[in-house]
Amino acid sequence: MKRHLKKTVTILLVLILLFTHSTKNVNAKDKDDELVSVLIYEDNQEIILAEVPLSKESDFREEIKNPERLQYYVDESRRNSMLRTPGNCKTKYHYDKDFLKVMSKLDHSFDYLAFITNPITGEVLKRTVAFMKSTTATQLTGLGMFGFLASVIGWSGASLQARQAAWWKDSYIMWGEKEINGVKLQLCENISGSSYPAAYRYITRY
Repeated sequence: MKRHLKKTVTILLVLILLFTHSTKNVNAKDKDDELVSVLIYEDNQEIILAEVPLSKESDFREEIKNPERLQYYVDESRRNSMLRTPGNCKTKYHYDKDFLKVMSKLDHSFDYLAFITNPITGEVLKRTVAFMKSTTATQLTGLGMFGFLASVIGWSGASLQARQAAWWKDSYIMWGEKEINGVKLQLCENISGSSYPAAYRYITRY
């Protein structure tokens, strides 16, 4: 009886070890396959991010230090955007009510949410501009702006940030001054089927 029990315990221990080892390998693989956003283009109107596997992020960043390789990926991203197929891209517009939702989290001195179902007044726009102009990009990051943007947009904070704090700050000022209607966000899979990059993110003022 004791011999049988000892054998059973041994088998269970072996199974547990095998399961643990297998789980670690799966978790490691999942981590390597995780996609991260790398900034490849930025101007006053548009930001383009390449989505690459975490395991290849360092190689990709090193590769795009070469201006020719960087331009190659920027060109590819533009071809990818123009030749996209139905269902290949997901689009989100960050407009009036989204600006108000984020502002309500950043500036607690004013009830921005009251204007989600009511016409947006000049006072709302003036307060937005004044708050953004008096707050640095670093302070906005510290206040959790990217977490609030992520909850509204549905993208990860890391994908939205990528050295864009000042860009987003200016976008809110431009919206408040009626220079833009909002921000268009697109995530398009790489139509070539490559996972390097696997997809491109486009963030555009419109």
